[in-house]
Amino acid sequence: QGPAQVWRAADGRNWSQVTPSWVSANGSLMDLTTFGAYLYAGTSNASGGELWRSDGNAWEQVASGGFNDATNTSLEHLAAFENMLYAATGNSSGISQIWRSPTGAAGSWEKVKDDLGGVMQAFNGYLYVGGSRNGKAELWRSDDGASWAPVFSDGLGDENTHVAALAEFKGELYIGLRNTSTSGQ
Repeated sequence: QGPAQVWRAADGRNWSQVTPSWVSANGSLMDLTTFGAYLYAGTSNASGGELWRSDGNAWEQVASGGFNDATNTSLEHLAAFENMLYAATGNSSGISQIWRSPTGAAGSWEKVKDDLGGVMQAFNGYLYVGGSRNGKAELWRSDDGASWAPVFSDGLGDENTHVAALAEFKGELYIGLRNTSTSGQ
């Protein structure tokens, strides 16, 4: 299996490859987001997820080895919130983490939360993180990125196992739920 690839198109139809010079161990590109003047790419890697950024011309590695924790096998979700860039890890031990940086540059990242990870969305003055714990969908939020409180942790009273997607649309927050018994919601 070759490495994950990055492609771009100015018109949405004619694509050219702009993949960083990462190794083939970066088997999946997990998320892309913009922050400041850069495009960020989070990967999965058995030796620890990596984070790369590009100014549109060149790529540079921002983090490797899962933020120096090889059990952080992927940098799954990225989000900008309150002048910070956030990254949620996928962790082989099941204990995901939230990291953040004011610049996105190498050496500027700090861990802000253990045992929390998943899809992220800024909405109405909060950063929301949706995921799963003990087989139940859960949603958390923070107004400062450091202190987190649950919005719900019961799957919304159904057999919903994961918050699989978050999006803001026309002033409302939407969630997509995974439910293996009665179908997604």
